[in-house]
Parts: sequence; C-alpha cells; structure tokens
Amino acid sequence: AKIIRYNGYVEEVVRKEYEAGKNVYYLYTYDDLLDSKGNMREEYGTSDCLHITKEGYAFILQLIRTHAVTLQ
Repeated sequence: AKIIRYNGYVEEVVRKEYEAGKNVYYLYTYDDLLDSKGNMREEYGTSDCLHITKEGYAFILQLIRTHAVTLQ
C-alpha cells in the first residue's frame, strides 16, 4: 500500500511539472512488475518483494525504450 501511495506522489509531482511546461514524463511500471495475484513477479523482485533484480531493471529499461516520447 505504501508503494502505491508513493507512486501516486511521484506521479502528482511529474504531472505538475509537465503542466508547468517542463519536459518531464512519467512511465508507470508498477503493474507490469506484478503477477496475477498482485505480488511482484519472482524474476523481477528479491525475496523481500521490495527490491528489484537485475532482470527487473532490464524489463523496466525495455518498457522505457518501447514507450519513448519524441520531444518537439
């Protein structure tokens, strides 16, 4: 619940910066790291379910690469 709340805070800050005309973007990756039960997928998280593994970071990088925003 805390992670979801903190993600919301980050999204709010980014939205305000974007609306102020700054080139700031936010890619929500939280749901993509979860399994069907709402837990972090084993391959993406450590046993404490709080830290991301190397595979998890590689997955996030792929999401960033495939959701790029072209700046004008």
